[in-house]
Amino acid sequence: MRKYEITSLSSKGQIVIPTEIRKRLELDVGTKLAIMTDGKNVLLQKIEPPRISKFNDLIARSQEIRKRKRLKKSDIRVAIKAARKKKVANSL
Repeated sequence: MRKYEITSLSSKGQIVIPTEIRKRLELDVGTKLAIMTDGKNVLLQKIEPPRISKFNDLIARSQEIRKRKRLKKSDIRVAIKAARKKKVANSL
């Protein structure tokens, strides 16, 4: 693969990502991309959808911690309320 490709900006602000790059990065129709800039450069980054297995792992770990610390549902509600209160206070 070449180190760079050249593309043009359309009148609608669209660019074409060359086929070789789309294939290499597995960019298909509908792929979501994040776009960032430092004021001089533009970076496109593919957004990977989260895997359900990661959520399942997170749930399992949180349940282990809850059991180990002997937390009750009421403890969790109190912690959420405190965190929300702190967030509001920090935004003022």
